[in-house]
Parts: sequence; C-alpha cells; structure tokens
Amino acid sequence: MNTSKYATLAKCSNDTALRDIAALLAWGVLVQNPAKGRSTSYRLVTAAELPSQSQLRKRPSSLHGFTLNVSG
Repeated sequence: MNTSKYATLAKCSNDTALRDIAALLAWGVLVQNPAKGRSTSYRLVTAAELPSQSQLRKRPSSLHGFTLNVSG
C-alpha cells in the first residue's frame, strides 16, 4: 500500500494519510518496504514481527479520529 491508496481507502487527504501511516509504523502495524522515494510502500507486519506489549506502550495514541487503548 502507498500513501495515495491509503488516502483513497480512508477518504482523507494525502497529508492525513501520511500522518496516519507514520502512526501505524510507530505502532508496529505496518512496515516500510525496501523501495524509497516515489516507490515507497508499506505492508502489514507478520506475526513474527509484531511488537511486544512494552513496545506498544511507547506508541502514539491517536490515528485519524481513532484512539488506541493499550491496557497493561
């Protein structure tokens, strides 16, 4: 997925899509594929790549109108 595809799916601006993707990267939900520049794209993490609970507590708490509640 890339920023413009996310913007279309989420029905938001490209700027908001980029902020949302940055939050999803910080949460450990998405990872960036190796390509850079105009070819930058992202994918969901695999089960082996999921962050631990202690890493989740350090993540941002909001995303495009949604809130992530991490209990612990």
